[in-house]
Amino acid sequence: MSHSTSPVSSTSTSLYPLAVQQRAVRSGTVGVIGDHQCGGCNKENASLRCGRCQAINYCNKDCQKAAWAAHKTVCKTIGQSSSTASTSSESVPPGPVENASVNLRAFKLLKLSEAAKQEGNFKKSIAHAEAALALKPTSPELIALLYIMISQSRRLRNLYDATTVDMCEKAVALPVIDPNVHAQACISLAETLIRVGRHEEACAATQRGFAVGPTKCDIVANLHIYTAYGHYNMGLFSEALSHAELGLTKNSQNLTVKADLYLISAMCRLSLGQRAQTQQDAEAGLEAALQTTHKSPDLIDRLNKILAKAK
Repeated sequence: MSHSTSPVSSTSTSLYPLAVQQRAVRSGTVGVIGDHQCGGCNKENASLRCGRCQAINYCNKDCQKAAWAAHKTVCKTIGQSSSTASTSSESVPPGPVENASVNLRAFKLLKLSEAAKQEGNFKKSIAHAEAALALKPTSPELIALLYIMISQSRRLRNLYDATTVDMCEKAVALPVIDPNVHAQACISLAETLIRVGRHEEACAATQRGFAVGPTKCDIVANLHIYTAYGHYNMGLFSEALSHAELGLTKNSQNLTVKADLYLISAMCRLSLGQRAQTQQDAEAGLEAALQTTHKSPDLIDRLNKILAKAK
């Protein structure tokens, strides 16, 4: 395996789905992963939970109101799942109810998989996701997110192999309706390809992600991150810097993503001989990194090294 420089963000934080909530249980998109991420603005530590489905958290009523158009379908389906299961077969069509039940069970396993990943138990995370796939869910978005989860947990175990690439490619190949989920699959594929030295293919994967038109700023920012790292590893520093700068204009609320953008920007500027701006970017990246919940040692160390070289 060739050595490549790669970002920190996707292996230290959850990129999921960032308010991808509609059509969750029947045939569409699954809800927000992470019990304390706001379903409206995506900020962490949201303490209020939806009163009907109990599946999504919000910061306040304004966030809940803003997200209602996307959330109402999954909310109604989850909220009715227990009563639907007890309804007689004569009055309820068996197909949709069965699909709803399977997708809901798979969704719950996906949340358990995410929780295990956040706890550092990557084997357990993979096991939960594989168990969810074994249920044969019908939602393309849900299946894609399960493949992404497996690939993320495998990467966190440093398993950058054909199986991990295959998980990512399967996610990208699915007929996913929601552009944010499709873009997330492209991000996972790009990260894996960068780590095995396939930088041109990684940039092609991110271009597929851009092409579907993702709407969430964190996902667009991450597409710019991986495009920047792909170009950087090919020695295309100006092109990489352009993507880092574009990523920063997305004003991501994820501080790790923001710090990673400043890191790749600083790396490019250092390679281009822009020492003063390198120092500014490295300092801005450190400020963001030190405000993150987990304070990634790797990210902080890399920013400190760039800062030392710039001085």
